[in-house]
This record gives sequence, C-alpha cells and structure tokens, in this order.
Amino acid sequence: MDNENNNEYELFREVWKRVTESPDDSEPITLPQKKTEPEPAAAVAVKPELPRYLEELMNDEASDESAYRVLANNMNSRQAAAALRSLSADEAMHLRRLQALYYLLTGDTYTPMHEYPRCRQRATLSALRDRYWAESEGSRAYAEAAKTYSDTAAGPVFASFSQDEARHARTIESLIERLFS
Repeated sequence: MDNENNNEYELFREVWKRVTESPDDSEPITLPQKKTEPEPAAAVAVKPELPRYLEELMNDEASDESAYRVLANNMNSRQAAAALRSLSADEAMHLRRLQALYYLLTGDTYTPMHEYPRCRQRATLSALRDRYWAESEGSRAYAEAAKTYSDTAAGPVFASFSQDEARHARTIESLIERLFS
C-alpha cells in the first residue's frame, strides 16, 4: 500500500511540475490576478440626490403593492378584487423597474421592507379613499420628478409611472362608484 501511495505522489509531483513551470523551465507559471476594472461611466450624470429619492420611491411602491394585495383579499366582489390585484401587480412592476434603475445608476442594490399598511384594520371604503388620494399625489410627484430628472435615465421612467398612477386613481374612483351602486 505504501508503494502505491509513493507512486501516486511521484505522479502528482511530475504533473504539478509540468503545470507550474513555464515552457522554458526557467520560472514557474503564475496565475493571472483578477483585474479590477473601473465602473463604467454612466451614460448620463447622476444627480447626487437621485439615489436617495429612488429609495423613497421604492419604499412607497412596496407599500402600495402590499396595500392593494390586502384590499383585494378583503373585497367581496371578484371584479373589484381582480382590479386591485392588477394595481398590486403594477406597483410590483414599478418597484422592479426602480430597483433596476437604482442598480444601473449606483451599482448597488436596494430592497425595501414590504410593510402591511394600516389600511388592514380600516373599513375598505375608507382605505380605497386613502389609496385614491395617494395615487393622485403619486401621479403628480412622478410628473414633477420627470421634469426634474429629464436629463437623466430616470426622467422617462418617472413620466411613464405618472401616467400609471393617474390610471390607478381612475380605477379606484371607479371601484368606489361601484360600491355606492
């Protein structure tokens, strides 16, 4: 058994010698070190306040997604629940797009806390009213942000989200009207 181990050891040494020596047998081969490449320059300048603003928006979108999910589960009407689930999916999409934009601009990732909003304990009609005003304000804020950051990659994203938030407010208004019929 000892002889067998010695043979394997000698074979290993021969192979190792061939692997670690350069072709001219003068110096051992050294493995190349991983190059640390500099971060690519952003296509557009990033305003210093934009990353923090994106974090706030991601927190809001996560909260909105959660609120609509909770409201959908509280609805008696399948049609109303489906509309609220659709709004929840839109908010989740906004969150993913903001996370991607944040990563592209900063090279970092950000994951907001998914909080279950206070609307869980309130009456559904009251919660829908709160969501209507939140979406209306969200549309206005995104439109303003689109103008403020029009010279960055965030501008078109914010403009698109402004339209989505206005559509969400109209959907909620329609749901409230149906609850009164």
